[in-house]
Amino acid sequence: QLACPLDLGCHSVSKLTINHIQVNQAPKGRRRTYRAHGRINAFMSNPCHIELFAEARETNIEKAAAPAEAKKRSVRVLRRLVNGASATKAVAAAPSQ
Repeated sequence: QLACPLDLGCHSVSKLTINHIQVNQAPKGRRRTYRAHGRINAFMSNPCHIELFAEARETNIEKAAAPAEAKKRSVRVLRRLVNGASATKAVAAAPSQ
């Protein structure tokens, strides 16, 4: 959970912007788990250290416009296009779905 330190002049968490995230491996933990019939198995844990830096920004960054999606075509139409048929003939000859 992000906290907003008042001594740095930040007054609300909503104005914070994450500008760096880094995850590092921590030393592995080894324990034992005791099973039936006297068996003992390893009980391993894989912890990590997470660094997260956030800073307060005054200006809002606008979200980039989503790219226009390419028209999806069936495999039959694409094969016809590769083989040299024109796009209009291939689309006209393809069955409608």
